[in-house]
Amino acid sequence: MKLHAFYLILFSFLISCTDSTLEQEKLKLEQEKLKLEREKLEKEKNGSNTDLKEDNTNSEETKSKSNQSSRKAKISGTNVNMRSDHSTTSALVTQLNYGDVVSILDQYRPNGNYDEALLKSETNFYDEYSGDYVFSLVKGKAVKVISNDDEKCRISFINDKGKTGFASISASQLEFISGNVWYNISTASGKKGWVLEKYIKE
Repeated sequence: MKLHAFYLILFSFLISCTDSTLEQEKLKLEQEKLKLEREKLEKEKNGSNTDLKEDNTNSEETKSKSNQSSRKAKISGTNVNMRSDHSTTSALVTQLNYGDVVSILDQYRPNGNYDEALLKSETNFYDEYSGDYVFSLVKGKAVKVISNDDEKCRISFINDKGKTGFASISASQLEFISGNVWYNISTASGKKGWVLEKYIKE
């Protein structure tokens, strides 16, 4: 009977030791798991920082290239029209004054813009139907050439109030701008548009 009790005590002790060992092993596994998770998070964090650094580097390179590609110039005329596209018929963005500093971003040489010309002298414009006087344009303004028979040119212009005027003048009173370069520029205030090369001085 005493021997039986001894074996029971011994068996209980062994089970107790086994449970303790299992708990320790389980605890070790949990610690290893936490360690692996921590290392994974550290790697992801470092990788994210590396990507951010690369993005910042690329951004700086792009900015540097952009600065290198643009060059400074000055406006060489008064009330110079800056347009939304490289054409005298495109929308007006703003007007620039003599001496305004701009950045040249790009340039465009059109091929075949024979319907555009600059006035060589002040010209009066009239209503197409009534013939009434509408407005006058000073020398240097760009106009649209509607027809040209080598002697007389019929031209038109839409002013900033949306009024359209027409005039018939000698071809010698016009400076045709076919093939003239247009510059894509940016002003000090950040506005962008196109200006004829004759109004740009580098």
